Amino acid sequence: FHAQRLAKWIGAPYVPITPYLLPLPLPVQCSLHYGEPFRFAGDGTEPDHVIDGYVEQVKSRITALIDEGRVARRARLGGAP
Repeated sequence: FHAQRLAKWIGAPYVPITPYLLPLPLPVQCSLHYGEPFRFAGDGTEPDHVIDGYVEQVKSRITALIDEGRVARRARLGGAP
């Protein structure tokens, strides 16, 4: 929706009006899950196959943390998928 009169009055090209009249999202509960820190040997000049192995370790741990968070969320919501 576009408030043409208001835009003209304040000298703006347009003034968007959201369906809920609030441009801000409503607050939600948010949980952060932190994993154990990684310690990789080397100085960053290792061959690509070594770095690729480190990247895969990080990706798999991030996936595991997301899965843990989903399980915890389902438990809070009463088992809903």
